[in-house]
Amino acid sequence: MTGRPEIAVAVWTSSTLADEGVEVWLDQQDGFDHLPFRERAGADVLLLLAPQAVDRALAAIRVPVDDRVRPAVLVTDRLEPRQAAQAADIGLVRFLDHATTSLSEIADALVAAVDECRSPAPGARPRLWGTATAPPENADVDGTGLTAREIEVLRLLAAGHRIAEIGALLNYSERTIKGIVHGVVTRFGFRNRVQAVAYAIRVGAF
Repeated sequence: MTGRPEIAVAVWTSSTLADEGVEVWLDQQDGFDHLPFRERAGADVLLLLAPQAVDRALAAIRVPVDDRVRPAVLVTDRLEPRQAAQAADIGLVRFLDHATTSLSEIADALVAAVDECRSPAPGARPRLWGTATAPPENADVDGTGLTAREIEVLRLLAAGHRIAEIGALLNYSERTIKGIVHGVVTRFGFRNRVQAVAYAIRVGAF
């Protein structure tokens, strides 16, 4: 984290002992400034620790603090498709598995979320199929602009599976799965995989 500005992280937690440990850990890390959630107006990114309280976490983000939408990282046991669609609309850019994610992975996700927000064309809306590069052949499954393979990968992402798990389930390498996700994100002009999953849900792909 040397050589870059400190990242202010506002934390919402469901108050389990493990989640309080994440807050303590953040306080001890160089490069991060941990803020209580009520002070999120001064935050660069939101961290939501919600193993089994996703709806409560999403409701907390919706409470207005100012006109700015901050990128958010959600750590949870499971993210339902309905919740993924709602979360993408209010700034969620990463979701992590509470049971298997390490503290360093949470830190990496926070940095990546802030970097995405600071990248060129902030706030650019995702381009719908037909306004960007054409989809690959055999892509138009039920008018979605997605291949059957892409839909299956996005469905598994929406169910909370990690890239390695999806590769094992579909008998593809992790590299192939990453390539499939990257292809969808790039083709549609999405900013991240959460927006890709939200799009698939909205168009009724699964």
